[in-house]
Amino acid sequence: MNKASVDNILMVAAWWPSKEKPTAGLFIREQALAISNYITKVSVIHVSIEKELSSFPFSIKIEERNDHGLRVYHAQIKTPIRKFGIHDFLVKKTFAKVFTISAKSSPPKFFYLNVRDHITKLALEVPAFKILPFIQTEHFSFYHRGFYLLPEKDKRKQKKELIEWFSKPELKAVLPVSEDLKNTLISEFQCDQQKVAVIPNVASKDFYFEKEINNPAKIKAVSFASWDYPKRPDLLFEAASILPNDIKSRLEFHFVGEGPALNIVRESYEKEANNLTIKFHGFQPKKELADICRTSHMMIHPTDAENAPTCISESLSCGVPVLSMAVNGIPEMIDESNGILVPPNDSILLKGGILTMINHLDKFNREEIARKANALYSPETVAKAISLHINKLH
Repeated sequence: MNKASVDNILMVAAWWPSKEKPTAGLFIREQALAISNYITKVSVIHVSIEKELSSFPFSIKIEERNDHGLRVYHAQIKTPIRKFGIHDFLVKKTFAKVFTISAKSSPPKFFYLNVRDHITKLALEVPAFKILPFIQTEHFSFYHRGFYLLPEKDKRKQKKELIEWFSKPELKAVLPVSEDLKNTLISEFQCDQQKVAVIPNVASKDFYFEKEINNPAKIKAVSFASWDYPKRPDLLFEAASILPNDIKSRLEFHFVGEGPALNIVRESYEKEANNLTIKFHGFQPKKELADICRTSHMMIHPTDAENAPTCISESLSCGVPVLSMAVNGIPEMIDESNGILVPPNDSILLKGGILTMINHLDKFNREEIARKANALYSPETVAKAISLHINKLH
């Protein structure tokens, strides 16, 4: 891939993997790694804040490290005080401090915001950031889920704030990961349609097609995610539990990842296995996860609401057909050639989807599934699309 005309970019990330939270922001990291193949220097700032009584009045720890060529600055704020404007003050103070450190050798002329949340939005209130043009990638399910759960007063306040945000003249491009999210940003929050371009999440280069898999006596179904709501492993367990016994005897369910939603399934399985075979692999690095996925006959992703799950794009990149829910951006990723969609929150219909998948496994062309996915989600494809918008800022 040819290098872009821009040689230096600063990314502000809402989430980033850490030792304590290894799955947090993995999709953002993959995007940064993809861009680093196209732009000489990519620096990433990630700020987190947590409540800790022993850190009175506050502590700020900044770690700088090299992550496969990315220069990552992780700033951790600890304080027992979160009210009276202290939270916002400390976050802005930290952004200003990290910006100064990161910009020593080559001050950025613009920056790249990856997901706006209650922390990253405060970067725009720091003078050093405020004057810079920026582009924004958006994955957040808040816009079509969390927003509508707010009390009416808070909803009106948030809507006003978001409309003002998306009308900022410094915001040059908004890059949602799905058409569904794009439409929400335009219709609900008055984002200028001329600024918006859909660019999907990156599928890690570790996920690739290797060979076709025959339909044997035993069928391996994998599910992997950071298991928090809106993911619904409990729904999958319920659907699997009511499968016919002859199907249960043929199926092996493999769960990869950790999270409170999966803990419920693990506890239920330990109490009553329901003649199911379930293996819990815990967190796995991308390479090991890709090996598990590649040797599976299907991937099942139970969820109530998501924009463009990376687990789907990565499974498809291995040529693995996917069973998931017809919500938000997922129907943009799955059609009859690479999987099956069912309505959300219905274990009976999910059970039917599992049975249909089993009966159609030999009809899926895994090599063709992988070829089409690679054309959409490969690091090269996504990085090139993003770089076009970055170059416009130069």
